[in-house]
Amino acid sequence: MGDSVRPEQMALLKSNDGITFTPWEYKVSSDFDCFNLFDVSSANTAVESSETVICSQYTSVEQPRNEIISFDFIVPEALKDWQKAKYVRFAFYNMPLSFGFLSDVYHHYTIRNIEVLAPCNCNSHADECTLQPSPDNPDSLQTYQCECKGNTNGANCQECLPFYNQFAYQTGERGYVCQECNCFGHSQECVFDSDIGSVNASLDRFGNLFGGGVCLNCKNNTADKDGCQPCDCFLPGTRSDFDIEKGDCVTDQNNLQGLSLGDCYCKSKVIGPRCDQCAPTTYELTEANPDGCIDCGCFTRGTIDSSDVCNTTTGQCPCKMATTNRECDLCRAGYFNLSAENPNGCTECGCDVGGSTSLECDRVTGECRCRRSVTGRQCSRASAESFVPTLHYISAEFEYFGHPHFERDVVYAGYHYFGYVTLTGVESTSTTLTIPSTALGGEYEILLRVITQGLTRVEVTITPSGVTQGTPLRGTSNIPLCPSWCSEGEVFNSDPVFGKRFLLAPGEWEVRVDTTLQGGARLLLDQVVALPIEFLNTEDVLGADRSSQFSSRCDVRTNEIGRGTSHEAFCTAQAFSLITFYFNGTLDCDCDLVGSLSIDCDVQEGQCQCKPGVGGRRCDTCLPEFYAFGPTGCTECSCSSENKVCDLVTGQCDCPPNTAGSRCDRCVTFAYGYDNVTGCTMCLCNSVGSVHLNCDPVTGQCPCKSGVGTRECSQCLQGYKMFGSGGCQSCECDVAGSQPPVVCDPLSGQCNCKGLVQGLSCNECTPGSFFLSESNQDGCLECVCTGITTECGSSSQRYTQFPIDDRVVPANLPVNSNLLWQIPQSYLAGDLLSMYGGELVLVVSYEADAPIVVTVNVLLKGADDDAVWWVLT
Repeated sequence: MGDSVRPEQMALLKSNDGITFTPWEYKVSSDFDCFNLFDVSSANTAVESSETVICSQYTSVEQPRNEIISFDFIVPEALKDWQKAKYVRFAFYNMPLSFGFLSDVYHHYTIRNIEVLAPCNCNSHADECTLQPSPDNPDSLQTYQCECKGNTNGANCQECLPFYNQFAYQTGERGYVCQECNCFGHSQECVFDSDIGSVNASLDRFGNLFGGGVCLNCKNNTADKDGCQPCDCFLPGTRSDFDIEKGDCVTDQNNLQGLSLGDCYCKSKVIGPRCDQCAPTTYELTEANPDGCIDCGCFTRGTIDSSDVCNTTTGQCPCKMATTNRECDLCRAGYFNLSAENPNGCTECGCDVGGSTSLECDRVTGECRCRRSVTGRQCSRASAESFVPTLHYISAEFEYFGHPHFERDVVYAGYHYFGYVTLTGVESTSTTLTIPSTALGGEYEILLRVITQGLTRVEVTITPSGVTQGTPLRGTSNIPLCPSWCSEGEVFNSDPVFGKRFLLAPGEWEVRVDTTLQGGARLLLDQVVALPIEFLNTEDVLGADRSSQFSSRCDVRTNEIGRGTSHEAFCTAQAFSLITFYFNGTLDCDCDLVGSLSIDCDVQEGQCQCKPGVGGRRCDTCLPEFYAFGPTGCTECSCSSENKVCDLVTGQCDCPPNTAGSRCDRCVTFAYGYDNVTGCTMCLCNSVGSVHLNCDPVTGQCPCKSGVGTRECSQCLQGYKMFGSGGCQSCECDVAGSQPPVVCDPLSGQCNCKGLVQGLSCNECTPGSFFLSESNQDGCLECVCTGITTECGSSSQRYTQFPIDDRVVPANLPVNSNLLWQIPQSYLAGDLLSMYGGELVLVVSYEADAPIVVTVNVLLKGADDDAVWWVLT
């Protein structure tokens, strides 16, 4: 016969009902089978949870003959239930078939024996168990029974021995041992009474009241749990009835009436064998009280776990964290709304640290006690007709209508109110800062809101005004570059002891700013702010934790306080606390009844609802560019100039230079060139040269007197002289003798003469010259008197041009020969002086049979045979 082959995989399954089976452990031929076939990791060899399924490989790869396959579990104490089962099942997978010895039949895998070994359930009171006779058949060993220890008994050590019930039975996991009762030798059995045990009213074997053992079947005329002894009752707690005397106890085993032997007869609200304890939910055991004790009266909504049990001596109930009083019926200070559902009993008041006068609230309604004009259960918002000022509320504007350096250029938009003041060079400006009354220290940091073009140093003087108490204070501020509005102008006290702090009493203070700027640099001043020290050092108001968060998240100096960030709500809430703490509440809207539409204002910054053209927080003044404050609002200025600001009362616009009119829509008298930005230019007409002092409104040309020129009529025109009240006289220069342009000196009248001309009017030839004529380059001609004299004069005769008769000279000329022609003598006879300065025009023409080159020479021969040659080409 051949050997059968084991399955390639097998499974052990468990069940507690014999119906539903779950895998316990898989045996496999290869570790890969665990995951591929059963979706279990091959690393699962230890029990780690109640859902663990073990998968392991057969002990030997080759199947031995008579193989024993073991399923052995090592289970942690906490997972003992994992190995419990009432039913087991085996499953085989992939069973190979093998032929018998003669290869004529198949052999199948068979199991000879299944042995299941399991520990006995001895409740941890036995180390082993043994096979014992069956209760139904004493001759058959069929039942395993624990070998009990620790004074326990039963097949599973599930109870204490009869005389060891001083305490309730417990399993032995923690080394518990049943304790014997104290029956003073009059009994060998007892039971545990839970009521007696709850108050430890039974004597243990050491004579201490500890446990709840009650002796049974007492002998020798003894009774109860402790043998035969006096009742030992606590008389104030015992009762007396028609058949019971005060101090009696139970002596009859057959008349226990729900008590134990030796128990005293207690008043209705007293317990304990001696009647010396108040019953649960009662306290203060006294002789005078017919019930013995007083009901605790615990207000269970305010007690821990809704307990109605109190301290039996004081009556104090076990209060939740936020409840108080003996009965726990009242919320602790700082809490309200006592509720059974609240694990702390009450809800924290959450009173705002600044908006309330105390962190305690009404313990029923939760209403906090609010400061002036603050409302809400937690005093966390302004009441009607009031508002929460900003952290920069204590401030003053530098600009005002009529300030010589007031500006409001849109290029620098973002200023407060209606403009700013610009300083340049060595200049100063001042404003009045009002410090409110406060119960706090009165220390402030001073900030300037500015625009600078570079590092700028300013001197600041703070002087009390009027009846304000104090002395002048001085400081400096080195302001960094601020191309847009910033609050970087931190002022340092000139007394280094104070750093940036200034002590200012309530009242009005003049703040003066002096600066010296060079190179055309400018300083734009918008606002001065007094920042209370309490807004910067906030721990006293906000507490350490919130103060730290406030300092890191909320920028007090810029007054942004987290706007537009995730911290905005937090910063706004803390700012509310600081402001209401400083001002002792919020501030009244105080809206002006004439300029406002209602008596309510914006709750955050106090802006009232203004009528058209009205401004100011209270709506008590006209906006810039409006005037005539009244019941209907303000009237628009309608200025023609680019600056639309006008006088608040009269409506007179703030005019550009040299303009006039209520709307600044024209030039002033004696000005011209109106421009709504730059204004007008003064005429500045010369009073001597002008007909009058007004000029053309467009060109600015003044009305000049005769001969006077320039726009202002301040000098003679060219060709005129002798500027005076009568205008200017004509130069009267001789055109023939004057250099072009024909002008004269406006003061002396001297004309600009040609080279051979003289005289104030250039109307005379210089000595040695004659014949003044416009055609002469030098004005006159030099005399040609052949050395006889240097003086000459002009003839009355004048040039005239006449032709000499044409002459035709025929000739046959050889090469390089000369041909002479002489002016006829008739043209050369008489006085020839009149020919001086004249022109001799010769026109030579010829005809030839062949091309020739002709050179024409002119020879003038004088009386002394002096000759002058001209070569004409």
